[in-house]
Amino acid sequence: MKPLEICTLRLRTQGLADNPFPAAPAAVQALGAVQSQDYAGAKWALSVRSGATDAELDELSDAGRILRTHLMRTTWHFVHPADARWMLDLLAPRGRQAMSFMNRKEGLTPSDFKRSKKILEKALRDKQYKTRNELAEILKKGGVEPGQGVRLAHLMMDAELEGLIISGPRHGKQFTYGLLEERAPRPKTMPRDEALAEMTKRYFTGHGPAQAADFAWWSGLTLTEVKQGLESVKSELETIEAGGKTYWWGGAAKASSNPKPAAPVVHLLPNYDEYFIAYKDRSAIGERLRERKEKAREGLFFRHILFIDGQVAGGWNTLAAKKNEPLSIEPVGKLSAAEKRGLDKEVERYGKFAGIGSGPRLKN
Repeated sequence: MKPLEICTLRLRTQGLADNPFPAAPAAVQALGAVQSQDYAGAKWALSVRSGATDAELDELSDAGRILRTHLMRTTWHFVHPADARWMLDLLAPRGRQAMSFMNRKEGLTPSDFKRSKKILEKALRDKQYKTRNELAEILKKGGVEPGQGVRLAHLMMDAELEGLIISGPRHGKQFTYGLLEERAPRPKTMPRDEALAEMTKRYFTGHGPAQAADFAWWSGLTLTEVKQGLESVKSELETIEAGGKTYWWGGAAKASSNPKPAAPVVHLLPNYDEYFIAYKDRSAIGERLRERKEKAREGLFFRHILFIDGQVAGGWNTLAAKKNEPLSIEPVGKLSAAEKRGLDKEVERYGKFAGIGSGPRLKN
């Protein structure tokens, strides 16, 4: 199997082609989790996969239909409320391990964390949602010095990994925290081996074809744990050999009956999108650049990315574009007439989502 074929299949498993997900919460649940430290970008990532509008996604987040927490790699992720508890139980040990060095550097002790969690629980009980700054003041009054930056962030992350707190509804444009048991009152729990099997299946059916090392990178789990997970669900997955690498995935029969689309498939994806951030080996998405002997301009991959048929084809401006202003899109190399038509449709879709003017301003 060639890199282009791998990308075509990934577009399908991620809901970016053929059959998008019926709703944003379903997309989050099928993918396992969706990276979301850029809240605006993550909303667009879900919209592309489900058709939800910007306003609808704000409502879903505020209502707790999708939640945000530091789930993997000590990074913000959207997670389905039904999955929050068991995923945190599975991944928290690796998160705490990643935090340990900075905890020592900041002088944070087990007693600091224990005391802060008691204070946070009391402050947030009965849906008394509060912002991080408000909770910092409450911690300080309770005798726990929140400090600035890393120290406060680690106090909050520890409580998140414990399954005590999670995202609450926004106050205006400010994010808040609430208690997990109140935001997700009936979350699933399961033994660790079952949780590992379920997480493995979610990743490879929602991101495949992918390698074991990709799953380890995405989840933060060790390769030993990944191999255990694959062993437990291998009968439910398919394997593909390509370039001396083994790829795992689900849904092979469905995808094999769908040939590559005749028209170019164009996506304007945000930074940190699951389509590329979820893989350690990202070589498959660079085939277009290699075939055309094109070089990506400096800084391109720190922006939002233009994809054509699942391949990197350029960059585009930030999601903070002003209303009634066209997007600034910078392709790498020339686009064909068909690709430009596909791009026009994608820009129109984004314009409806974000409420900005249509008509891309191409830069070469």
